[in-house]
Amino acid sequence: MNKPVLYLYGRETCHLCHDMWADVRVYCAQNQLDFELIWVDIDDASEWQSLYHTRIPVLTNSAHSVLCEGRLDTTKLAEEFTQ
Repeated sequence: MNKPVLYLYGRETCHLCHDMWADVRVYCAQNQLDFELIWVDIDDASEWQSLYHTRIPVLTNSAHSVLCEGRLDTTKLAEEFTQ
C-alpha cells in the first residue's frame, strides 16, 4: 500500500505555515500514521498564489482536496487516514 501524501501550501516566511508543518508531523508520529508530507511554496507558481494567498497554511490530500487551512484540524486529518 502506498503512503498517503499530504501537501502543505505556504510561504517560507509564514510562521503559521511552519507551525502547521510541525503540528502535522507530531500528530502523525503520536498516532503512528505513515505518510509523506510535501512542502509547496505558493510563491513558486502564480496559480498557487491565486488559490491560497490569503488562506495559508493550507493542508491538502493527494487529490488536492483541502483538509484544513489556518490551523491543523486533527479530526479532518484523522478522517483522511481512515478512508
